[in-house]
Amino acid sequence: GIHAVLRLGLLSCASSMLLLALSAASVPSPKLPYAMLLLANAVAGFGIGSGISVLNLAAASAWQGTPSRGVSALHAMLGAGLTLAPFSVSACFSLGYWWLSPLATSALLTVLALRPRVQATSPLSGSVRNHESRPIPQIIWVLAAIAFLYGVAEATFSNCCVIYLHEDASLG
Repeated sequence: GIHAVLRLGLLSCASSMLLLALSAASVPSPKLPYAMLLLANAVAGFGIGSGISVLNLAAASAWQGTPSRGVSALHAMLGAGLTLAPFSVSACFSLGYWWLSPLATSALLTVLALRPRVQATSPLSGSVRNHESRPIPQIIWVLAAIAFLYGVAEATFSNCCVIYLHEDASLG
C-alpha cells in the first residue's frame, strides 16, 4: 500500500545517506568510494522518486477541500530542508567529519520509516474558518518532518559529493 511505498522511499534515502557516509572510510581505494557514490545516487533517486509521489498524495488528501494548500506546504518544507542542509554539512565539515551530516540524516530517516503508521485524528474539510478552529492533526506534523528530512537528504547528498570529489578524490 501507500504506507509501504513511503517507508521504502524513506529507507532508500536512509541507505543512500549511509552509503555516502561510508564512502569516506574507503577513500584510500579510489574505485570503491566512486562505486559507493554511484550506488548511493541510484538509491537516492529511487527513494526520492517513490517517496515524493506518496508525500504529494498524502499532503493533497490531508487538505481535502484545498489540496493545493497541502502540496504547497509540503514543498515549502522540502525547500526548508534544502536551504538548511548546507549549514549542517558546513558545521560537520568544519569539525573535520563531513560524513556526520549524512549519517545523522540516515538515522533520522530510518527512525521515521520504522515509526508506526499515524492516522489523522479527524478529516480536514470545510471552510477556512473550520480549519483555523481545529488543531493540526499529528499526520501533518509527521508529513512536514518527512518532507523536511527529504530536503535535507537531497541537499546533503549533493553538497557532500562536491566536497568528496574536490577534496578527497582531487577531481576539482
